[in-house]
Amino acid sequence: MTIDGTFRTGDRVLVGAHGQADVAARVILASPDGRSLMLEFPGGLFGVAGGAYLGTMPVLQQADGRWIELINQREVSVRKVPASFICPRCGAVSYNPNDLRERYCGRCHVFVDD
Repeated sequence: MTIDGTFRTGDRVLVGAHGQADVAARVILASPDGRSLMLEFPGGLFGVAGGAYLGTMPVLQQADGRWIELINQREVSVRKVPASFICPRCGAVSYNPNDLRERYCGRCHVFVDD
């Protein structure tokens, strides 16, 4: 995978693993160079073949630009999310600027408070 810019704490990302659909996550910890990250999944559980992560996943970018999950050493994709709202309750992602501004989740049908 090509390097997709430097990641920082607080960035929103999409994570793909083992042929599954991308899952929204947030960078909760990033190394100074942005190549070692701890990701948090707002919906809770992120299942992958041969295991699952309950809430968080550590990932590392290799010298060739590929990302791996540190626990199983398997390749994953990590890419930045354009401006969006990710529901902290269910993990649904909306790119609608109104949802982002109002913090509205169309899946839960609620306005989310911090």
